[in-house]
Amino acid sequence: MESYERIKKIRQFFNLTQKEFAEKLDFTHAKIRDLEVGHLKVTAEIAILLEKKLNINLRWTLLEEEPMFIKNKKASSYDFSEIETEKKLDEEDKLLLKEVFKNEMIKNALKKLIEAKNGSEKAIAELRMFIDGVEFIINKEKI
Repeated sequence: MESYERIKKIRQFFNLTQKEFAEKLDFTHAKIRDLEVGHLKVTAEIAILLEKKLNINLRWTLLEEEPMFIKNKKASSYDFSEIETEKKLDEEDKLLLKEVFKNEMIKNALKKLIEAKNGSEKAIAELRMFIDGVEFIINKEKI
């Protein structure tokens, strides 16, 4: 698989449109479109940005070296004090919440769960695709 094909695979994994993906990366829609068809080269700068914003291993983006995802080492920058007080979270819940919000993939899945809970058929379909992707990764790791 070529690096431009991996850009599309990343976008599809997160169930984003080209426009949504562009917004997440502060790119234009045209730039994402051109990257996905190979009209623009996937540079090291783009791979670094994907690693910072989505935890995509830059070596996977450029060279297809596994794993696709890297562990996020940054501390969460979210301020949870308001929700901690309102929901009366214990220390274990606080730690779990902070870990969850370090990972873009998990945040996106939780957003889709909330949308699905509110009756969004599109969110339900996207969650099914997300779960299929997670299942694929888990099964691949077992091999």
